[in-house]
Amino acid sequence: MNLHAVLTGCTVDDAALLAAIEASGVEAQAKHLQRAATVAAGIIAERPMKERFHARKTFNRWMDKALAEALAQRYRSDNPGHDDGVVLVWQDEAYGWKDKLRDPQSERPGVYAVDAKGNAWEAVDGNEYDGAERWEPM
Repeated sequence: MNLHAVLTGCTVDDAALLAAIEASGVEAQAKHLQRAATVAAGIIAERPMKERFHARKTFNRWMDKALAEALAQRYRSDNPGHDDGVVLVWQDEAYGWKDKLRDPQSERPGVYAVDAKGNAWEAVDGNEYDGAERWEPM
């Protein structure tokens, strides 16, 4: 089921939906994303006050992970020969690849690493000069 089906209750095949969004331009994509954000906000608002911060933080984390996965997938398709290992993502841009998850000290905190199976890690702690201290699963 695609997002359109979730938001509207209508079923449209993904290819037809993508074609319609692409044909209508960026404005329609922004409205589609805005509607998805509105639905998520409504769900979060229904949570008790003490749970809202955690729910919002979790939602944002899911979005970060999903975007990193999508950027890594695009990087792999644009750069043949990088089918294994991890793609590195910083500030919404895939910028590199490593043969395996290693050397957190060579990445700044906040970098994501995504493997071919969609597993993702974030470089945490440390600083920009000395690099991160470790990789944490997302």
